[in-house]
Amino acid sequence: MGGVASRSPIQEFEHVMDEFDVILDRCTPETVAYTRCINSHKVGDIAGIFQPGIRPGKLPSDVADGTCGSQAGDLAGCFARRESRYSLVRKHCGSLNQAYEVCMMENAKRSESCLSQVKTLLQCTKNAIRKHSPGLERTQG
Repeated sequence: MGGVASRSPIQEFEHVMDEFDVILDRCTPETVAYTRCINSHKVGDIAGIFQPGIRPGKLPSDVADGTCGSQAGDLAGCFARRESRYSLVRKHCGSLNQAYEVCMMENAKRSESCLSQVKTLLQCTKNAIRKHSPGLERTQG
């Protein structure tokens, strides 16, 4: 049988959501680098980067002394790329995204029931990024 083992619907749903994380980018390496810097220098507040309107490089400690400016800049760049990807999804896959959200609200306790919708949305997302902004493509690696 040399094929890939079958996944349960829940496992498949989680796999597709993991693909979204790769495509849309969690900015994990940049967040870790920034967090390490502010923790090692005892400056800044990592929670601050998640406040509306606040971005790395604009936190008071970074502006004042520039201690983690490089890491803050990398994280801000990642956030900007991620927002560009989200913008493409909203623009080119809006109705699919809405159908997925409705399905999730109706099936909150059975997210795997929305597998078809999320797979369709994922494919649209990949196509939108590839077609409209190939420089934003992110590959798993």
